[in-house]
Amino acid sequence: MKKTILLLIVAFAATAVMGQRSLTLSVPKCTTFFKVGTDGLNMRKRPDAAGAKLMAWHSDAGSYETVTKYYFSDENRGRYKANDYNGAYIETVHPDKDALLPVTGESGDWVQVEWLADNVCMKAYVMKKFGTLMTVSDTGLEGFCPSMSEYDLNGNEMSRVNVATIHRPMGKYKDLKFSLKTDESYSVDDPFYATLRFPFLIDGKYLAVETANIQVKPVRGLRASSLYWEKEYGMDDEVFYTTTLKIEACAKSMQQQTVENILLNMTDRQFEMMLDSVLFNNDEYPLEIWIRSDRQSYEMLNTNMQYSSYPKCRQTFTFGDRNSTVRKE
Repeated sequence: MKKTILLLIVAFAATAVMGQRSLTLSVPKCTTFFKVGTDGLNMRKRPDAAGAKLMAWHSDAGSYETVTKYYFSDENRGRYKANDYNGAYIETVHPDKDALLPVTGESGDWVQVEWLADNVCMKAYVMKKFGTLMTVSDTGLEGFCPSMSEYDLNGNEMSRVNVATIHRPMGKYKDLKFSLKTDESYSVDDPFYATLRFPFLIDGKYLAVETANIQVKPVRGLRASSLYWEKEYGMDDEVFYTTTLKIEACAKSMQQQTVENILLNMTDRQFEMMLDSVLFNNDEYPLEIWIRSDRQSYEMLNTNMQYSSYPKCRQTFTFGDRNSTVRKE
């Protein structure tokens, strides 16, 4: 990983000289998935209804330091036990309904899939009749812009909303299309967040979406907007920076339009500074990877796909170039 980071730093330094920026993304090369069609689906060690089940042992009831171990039921041999004193417990692993599992093989009425969780990748069998085999389509993602979920105060998903699409009209980054959605502030003077989503089409089969948040601070009487970084401290005194945009205070109904106008009209240099802070500090894995199946439906892969045993498809996107590989309208 250190070598990869070093290579990326060198690549960024080289492109900066030319006034460009590069972003490298990785996605799995798997093109067949099993879409789980029911709750409570058992995953077995071999293609047999009597085969050992995939199990999970949790070291306690769910603290910050919980350790989880995955194993098949015939492999335990007393190593993992439930414990009422510290809350350790054992459960059968069931993939969520509608989950997409990478397919590694088939055997009669069974399909071999990968279970990906907690940095662990295990192969198991599931019965075909409890789901659907899906093949990734080579077309259909070119004009697709994923919607965003909204959540209530309890963290429950409420609805999916479309977002405004921004396409800068000029400059080095006019080929970069992205979307914008802003939260509703409590008042015209309260800070709120703008969510930017950058889609990148890879090999026509995958749509990788990078998501970034910018804190927006309205200021009455502000003459010109400004972009800056605020140092903050997390757990264990970890230092991180929040990208903050100051705008002139305006009616709440105009806040998103105000941010959109700033993103459209800021100079290339200002736009580069924003991209450097919210987009290029990535670890090669986008927040979302979308596919379109041969059944004409759009599906988002589990972000744990980064741990799949499948080889990765890695692609570098260059910005500030008329021949950019970034998806165009």
